[in-house]
Amino acid sequence: MSSSTAANQVRASHILIKHQGSRRKASWKDPEGRLISATTRDSAVSQLKLLRDDIVSGKAKFNDVASRYSDCSSAKRGGDLGPFGRGQMQRPFEDATYNLKVGEISDIVDTDSGVHIIMRTGSKTHLISSLFHFCTRKRKGNSMRQRPGVLKMSVKAVATCKGMHNRSHVA
Repeated sequence: MSSSTAANQVRASHILIKHQGSRRKASWKDPEGRLISATTRDSAVSQLKLLRDDIVSGKAKFNDVASRYSDCSSAKRGGDLGPFGRGQMQRPFEDATYNLKVGEISDIVDTDSGVHIIMRTGSKTHLISSLFHFCTRKRKGNSMRQRPGVLKMSVKAVATCKGMHNRSHVA
């Protein structure tokens, strides 16, 4: 993956409801696909609209609904798909995700897998920008203790930041 592609990645969570028109009629909830095979697209859309309404109204949290109702294996992570770039998801899903702002929830999105609602949860450009900001502030003498909770960084990101910090004093 090129660095420009990595820099333009998004992160999203989704809720997938499969139906009789889905390309794979099985899920973690329905390994044999009996319920999915009996579910019409219209029924799946109706169910998803009700779930979306509960989330948007504040009656339910997206990750809780995804964990309980999504037919995707990402349900075990509250629907979180992690970061992905262009060309890694089915086109309608990708287009919908890239058109959302962070925190927004899509309308119904149709793919070969079924029907989805998608919540964009982040983008790689935001993470890179935040990491750079943290690292440059670190070089100016601010410690992480003075800025608790700013970033949850991976060990690799911290090592990168420390490397930037150490190199700035070598020159």
